[in-house]
Amino acid sequence: MAQNKNGPVVGMVIFSLLAVVLGIVAYMTGIENQQKQVALAAATSEQQSSKSVIQDLTTQIESLTTKIGSAANTPVGHNDAADGTVMKSVSDLLTKVGGDGTTAPRNLGASLSQTFSESNRNIFTAEDRKKQADLAALRHQQSIQAKDAEIAQFKAARDKTETDLVKKEQEHSEQIAKLEDQNKALRAEITQKEAEFAATQSQLELTKADLDAAILEQSGFLQELRRQLRKKEDASFSRPDGVVSTVNQEAKLCYLNIGEDAGLQTGTTFSVYTQGNSGVGRADTSDIKGKIEIVAVLGPRRAEARIVDQRDTDPVAPGDPFYSPLFQAGQSLEILVAGQVREMGLNREEFHRLVRSNGAKIAVEISDQGEFVNGRSEQISDDQARALVTARTRFLVIGDTGDPSGSSDDTALETQYKAIRDKTEVLKKEAENLGIYSIELSAFLEHLGYNQNQIAWTPDNGKPFPGALTAGAASSSTRSTFANRVSSASISSKFSERKTSAKESTVITSGAYQK
Repeated sequence: MAQNKNGPVVGMVIFSLLAVVLGIVAYMTGIENQQKQVALAAATSEQQSSKSVIQDLTTQIESLTTKIGSAANTPVGHNDAADGTVMKSVSDLLTKVGGDGTTAPRNLGASLSQTFSESNRNIFTAEDRKKQADLAALRHQQSIQAKDAEIAQFKAARDKTETDLVKKEQEHSEQIAKLEDQNKALRAEITQKEAEFAATQSQLELTKADLDAAILEQSGFLQELRRQLRKKEDASFSRPDGVVSTVNQEAKLCYLNIGEDAGLQTGTTFSVYTQGNSGVGRADTSDIKGKIEIVAVLGPRRAEARIVDQRDTDPVAPGDPFYSPLFQAGQSLEILVAGQVREMGLNREEFHRLVRSNGAKIAVEISDQGEFVNGRSEQISDDQARALVTARTRFLVIGDTGDPSGSSDDTALETQYKAIRDKTEVLKKEAENLGIYSIELSAFLEHLGYNQNQIAWTPDNGKPFPGALTAGAASSSTRSTFANRVSSASISSKFSERKTSAKESTVITSGAYQK
């Protein structure tokens, strides 16, 4: 609309500029014409004056010629007085016309010749000036015609510009009118669509609310059914990681059929099952008969393990399967940890080392303060915690989450436990969506084959290097001999006897410590 209103103003501006230009051109042309008219009038006046002088001279010459001719044709015996009078007239005329002002008459022929020459020069000069005036008038006329042509071009251009401007204004007005009609139609359509969208969105929100309520109800039923089914059937979805090959009960050692090829590491622990087990990794741990810990990886498919614990009536034997919830050949598993870690003498730091020693890692855990943290103990948000629960996550390990009844008098502790339980529910929902198995910390440690009496040392297990016996040389039985103890286990020949004799002290203090 703004362009439609400004169109006439632009046309008036262009018209005014053209009028000013044409006025200036006409004014300059008029001044030049006046100057040329004045010059032409002066030249014409000068030409007329020259013609008058020439005419007078011509008349006088003709009169003189007549007189001279009459004197020449007079017969002999004519009147000398009359001849003198004629000659006197001729002489006076010659003196007036061709003389130099002296009383002595000039030669008649020379005077006539000079008179004719001057007359011819005057005539030529007058004719030349006339030609110059005619040429100037012609040029002036041509200039006027050129200026008239330019003025005509300017007028034609102005008329064409005005015509185009009017045409464009009309086209622009028509386009704006069409666009306004389209905008009105689009606004009406948008208003209708917005109303339809609002109605649909309102209906969808109601439907979504109903579906969410139904899903929540069905999800609760499904979770309860899963718990009851798991409790009733205790189905096992895991399989053994390997089989015990041989056993040395005297040395409390056994040898396994897995090794470097499976990515086995020193310090990894396993639970050993009876050969007639109902499935490994079940909530019912009655089929677990012992616990072992890897002390050496001997080859691609062979490893040495220490028997940490076993049944007295059913010890670890060749062919027994073993299992760890954190070990899987060629893969790095992840777990989720919720609640405080307070089982079998463990704390959170030792539990982290235990998980790392088994080749796994913690994806997300809930700190003792009830905050989500990642595997690097960095605090994260709820959304970030949900994003870290992936298909690589195998278990949700649930530790101490406090008493839901909140019967404790410690308000700060109950606040922490409540935050832990709230965050635990978030992890449980994610675990259920991905089919991740939730397990109590105590059962998890049983499946893991953890025992407080582990002795396999690794640089990151947080324990001092076992370079000395914990009880020294003290005897574990009464009335036994203090020295000369003999081990019942077979000892390598490398350590069967001392290679060098024991050195005796000279009881001489080093000079570095002498005063």
